[in-house]
Amino acid sequence: AQDMKDREEMATPAVIAVWEKAQRLDERYFWGWFRLGYLYLELGTLTKARDAFQRALSTATDDEGRADAVRGLGGVERMKNDLKAAQASHQRCLELREGLLRQNPESTDALHNVSSCLLRLGDVAAGMRDFKAAQAFYQRSLQLYEQLLKKTPEIADAQRDVAHGLIEMGSAAMDAG
Repeated sequence: AQDMKDREEMATPAVIAVWEKAQRLDERYFWGWFRLGYLYLELGTLTKARDAFQRALSTATDDEGRADAVRGLGGVERMKNDLKAAQASHQRCLELREGLLRQNPESTDALHNVSSCLLRLGDVAAGMRDFKAAQAFYQRSLQLYEQLLKKTPEIADAQRDVAHGLIEMGSAAMDAG
């Protein structure tokens, strides 16, 4: 169903119906809840999205899954403009991701995930008009992306992320005056 959606052969509501049916067969399947959360977000059904991410969090069996679910919750909270809750979710995501990076310090995926959490925290801080905190998060994120780029210079995503980090830092600095 997801592949058909990606090829634009199936609309989001139809994909949701397939995932919902599958989840009724195995309500302990983390990835089903996680995917449903993002599909509901796509439609703007924030209550259902939050519920799906909560179910994903309760069925996650490791910190990777918990971090993914909490990231999804933070996204819902940002869309609801509940920035305090979004900040708490993204902070929890960062703590989980930093723990995973400590377990595997050579992992470029773990490094990327920590940096992404910092970007989201910067975005939330900017939304809260705390531009000094936003700039600090963006600066930390940029430092990690620069490390990532040194480890994997062939990755265009890392280059794009460094550029994005510089833009966000500049925006935060301008907003801060």
